[in-house]
Amino acid sequence: MDKEITFIKKIFYIPLILVGMAILFYVLLIFVYNLPTETMNKHLVESSSIFQNEGSYPRRGKHGNSQLDNYTDAIMLLTAAYPETDNVWVGAIKAERYSLPKEIVESESPADILVYLYQESNEEAYSYEYARYWHGYLVFLKPLLMFLNYGEIRMLIKCVQIGLFAIVLLKILKRDWGLVIPLIATGIFLNLSVTTSSLQFNSVITITLLAMLLILQLDAKDKKHSLYFWGIVFLIIGSLTSYMDLLTFPMISLGMPLILWIIINFSESISSNIKRIAFLSIFWGVGYGGMWSLKWILGAVITKENLMADALKQIITRTSSTAFDNKVSYLDVVVRQIESSLQPSWALLVLILCVLWMIYVLIRKKVRWNLLVTLAVISLYPFIWFFCLKNHSYIHCWFTYRELAISLFALSSYIMLEICGMKYSLKLQKWRIL
Repeated sequence: MDKEITFIKKIFYIPLILVGMAILFYVLLIFVYNLPTETMNKHLVESSSIFQNEGSYPRRGKHGNSQLDNYTDAIMLLTAAYPETDNVWVGAIKAERYSLPKEIVESESPADILVYLYQESNEEAYSYEYARYWHGYLVFLKPLLMFLNYGEIRMLIKCVQIGLFAIVLLKILKRDWGLVIPLIATGIFLNLSVTTSSLQFNSVITITLLAMLLILQLDAKDKKHSLYFWGIVFLIIGSLTSYMDLLTFPMISLGMPLILWIIINFSESISSNIKRIAFLSIFWGVGYGGMWSLKWILGAVITKENLMADALKQIITRTSSTAFDNKVSYLDVVVRQIESSLQPSWALLVLILCVLWMIYVLIRKKVRWNLLVTLAVISLYPFIWFFCLKNHSYIHCWFTYRELAISLFALSSYIMLEICGMKYSLKLQKWRIL
């Protein structure tokens, strides 16, 4: 009976944690919305030449996965530099930015609008609201824009991402080299040379690497945490992803840390592994979806406007089977993701891993089915995402393909752990829910 009461209390804490984080997130936005925008606008004048030279969708190479999203980066910068309003409480909710009539900028691209506003004139500009997202990136972008221009912020992002990736890599190497190759292969697949030059792609990558680092750090302390504790960790990860991201490839902030966690805490029981995967995934989903919903509820209370209507409209659109005014099948969506992800370097690495695994199986005549099934379950997550968001995945395949990094990391980790004899994982342990 006492355990049941404790479990109910623990479940009751979840909405309280979510509401508490939503209040904290909102207060942080209010704080940065009080910052003066004069110097931000000066740095956007310096930044406008980058957008003029590169356009909305420049590429770092021949393949589609090398494409940057300057279109959305311009939205983020314009939102950050929007003049402070008399009512910052409302301003932090509405996330306004300047836009221009179609007669002025035919393409209607925010990149072109930014160039015109900061090189020509802003007399024809009007305010445009983008309230359905939290825009949590502004907590960092607004202060940075006071001191740095877009090019310098890109350089800072590059240092942060590469630095975090290197730290995670070194921590894994220190424990066991079995996951080093899968992590490097996944980094190549994600095309870090692109994500390190993008405001749009930075948030999810950074959250994912920080989450993996946290798991490695807590594991290094060798403390027995309950499954509920880890559920709260994944709840926070999901909430942060919802707060910071503008719907890019959010599932990797669940999938990659989850793969690392399940390998470290591997059980010989397939059912035990799958139950824990489901448990942590539900917590992440509650954090991700719950935080998004709280933005709409909070927005309705603060602005007295129905933000839910616009959000639901977008949800219906993004989950529909229509893209570019054509019906698309689930197979069409998956094929688009695979085509966008094709890159000789990672494909060759995967081929080598597969050959090594086949040689290993032929020699040892043994397959760890519990490990294979466990990681195969997580590898399906991107395909579930593509099924649920057909429209978004089909249209934006050139960056949504990165969800497949989960599948690559899962299956390449399986192969390397087979070859290495599963040295990385802990032995079977009994898990406490609370």
